Amino acid sequence: MKMPTVSYKQAARVLRKTAVKQAPVLLTVIGISSMVSSTVLAVRATPKAILLKEKAEMEKNRDISAYQEAQTLTPVELVRSCWRCYTPAFIMGVFGTACLIGANSVHLRRNAALAAAYALSETSFKDYKEKTAEVVGEKKETEIRNAVAKDAIEKNPPVEADIIETGFGNNLCYDPICGRYFRCDIEKLKSSLVELNMSLISEGWVSLNDYYERLRLPESRIGDDLGWNLNECHDTVQLKLSAQLADNLAQTPCMVIGFQHGPIYNYDSL
Repeated sequence: MKMPTVSYKQAARVLRKTAVKQAPVLLTVIGISSMVSSTVLAVRATPKAILLKEKAEMEKNRDISAYQEAQTLTPVELVRSCWRCYTPAFIMGVFGTACLIGANSVHLRRNAALAAAYALSETSFKDYKEKTAEVVGEKKETEIRNAVAKDAIEKNPPVEADIIETGFGNNLCYDPICGRYFRCDIEKLKSSLVELNMSLISEGWVSLNDYYERLRLPESRIGDDLGWNLNECHDTVQLKLSAQLADNLAQTPCMVIGFQHGPIYNYDSL
């Protein structure tokens, strides 16, 4: 059986694509390695630099008499006598710094692109929901939303040991953003949202973790990246609850937490 051949051009294209994709990792590894190498080179150059320093001091004090006090090197003279020893370490340090700055720049550009893509998809989804409600009507839109919430619970059924106890009631609730269950009464969900909107009006923006904190839920890793701000319409956060049944817990009623307009990325960029 004849093995498929790969041309040098194809291999180079694949290698280049992989290098571009992994550029931040490669630059970070090279940068850290260069900084470590710079330290090693500097340590190794120190004994030679000490010898050159002593030689320069001897030359400076060569013509003084035994009755005169020996003179030490000035900072400029010290640098002039030893700088060549540390040149490789300096170059390696500058190279490592450039690599780390480059890796950070790549991360910033990619994060900016992701933020733009997320904002576009969030806007499109918002327009889609509004148009859906307009075309099929509020009642049908509610049925669709409830069906989506039911699917979310079926795909991630509750486990009694994993349910978070907030101390605000015994009603089972589901947070689809973080995929976790907790117990809380509806009044606390609403009163916490009132407090959240008060902060939103006074501060201009709030994070998703701000809402979690008021419900005594552990902070989420994405809770500080997502949130709400006062847009040009001055919209506040509105709950959209969906009542479902949790099959794993003997058909226990479960409230699926939703929002009229979900949290967005870059919410604090006013």
